[in-house]
Amino acid sequence: MPYEAEEIPNKDFLFRRIHKSQIDLVNDKPGSGAFSDSGDGMSTDWDKYSTPHETRNRIKTNTDPLDYGIVRLNTGMIRNIEDQEVIHTPEDYNRAHTDIIGKKKIAN
Repeated sequence: MPYEAEEIPNKDFLFRRIHKSQIDLVNDKPGSGAFSDSGDGMSTDWDKYSTPHETRNRIKTNTDPLDYGIVRLNTGMIRNIEDQEVIHTPEDYNRAHTDIIGKKKIAN
C-alpha cells in the first residue's frame, strides 16, 4: 500500500547518508559532493518515519552500512536556502523518503 505524501514541518529534521569517501578528512566535514542530486533531487529520510540507524542501513545490497555516516538537516533551514524545496516522496519500501529539489550550489 503506497503512502500519502505529507507536508514536513520546518521544525523537523532529515537524515542524509554520507559515504566515507565523501568526507573531507582535513576539515572533518562532508565534502560538497555529499550533497549532490541523484535523479530529481537529493535523497533524504524524514525523522518522523526513520532513525539515523535505519537510514544508514537502507543501502544497496553488497554495500557495508558501516562505510556511511549520517548528517541531520533541519527542514526549515533547507527551505531558507535559495531555490531549495523539501518534498516528502514516500516509497513503498520507505515511508520516510524525502527529496530536496533544486540546483545545489558549491560554497567556496
